Amino acid sequence: MIMKGLLVKERYSLLSGGKILYLLVFGLAFGILGIVTRSTFFFVYMGFMLAMLPYSSLAGDELSGWESYSLTMPCTRGQYVSSKYVMTLIMLAISTAATSLLLVIYCLIYHESFEIFTHMLPICIGTSLAMPTLGLPLMLWLGNEKGKVVLVLIGCLAGVLMSFVAGLSRTATSSGTPENGIRFITTLMLVVPPVLFFISWFAAVKLFERREF
Repeated sequence: MIMKGLLVKERYSLLSGGKILYLLVFGLAFGILGIVTRSTFFFVYMGFMLAMLPYSSLAGDELSGWESYSLTMPCTRGQYVSSKYVMTLIMLAISTAATSLLLVIYCLIYHESFEIFTHMLPICIGTSLAMPTLGLPLMLWLGNEKGKVVLVLIGCLAGVLMSFVAGLSRTATSSGTPENGIRFITTLMLVVPPVLFFISWFAAVKLFERREF
């Protein structure tokens, strides 16, 4: 019941001001742009943008003092942190459904094989989990402002790592067929981001439990 109450609070927080609707509109706009330009790269933005919503909720909690006041309520710090991660997974499910719809439209318009799902969805899911995995522990531990600064630095590092992964993919492709590179990235996205996400969840709980207010 406590977790349900925290998730209801998250829902009201995210619905206030139409944050979800705005991001859905922008995400769909990128999706339509991807269909028009025939570039599936734009489909990644939907999940990436929705996965950022828990950051907005964290910022609101800090500004309103809810993080401190919640300590007087019958909920643990671990439950508070878990509500952010569960909401991230809910946003991921919504974005995956929306991206799947866009991919169906794309395949029908351009008569593409539905095999595109086997590599596009893992990429979308992996990239959507990347920022929450890195950002949530930092913001819960350091606070919203300091966490954002560190997150920008990590974002730069992530760009370097993505270039490294792309290089590995090209190596895999050159050593065999183009399918090797696609299969490599797909497998990487299906395994690494989810594992890191749950490690991040555990770490965030421990860090927030040690944080002083």
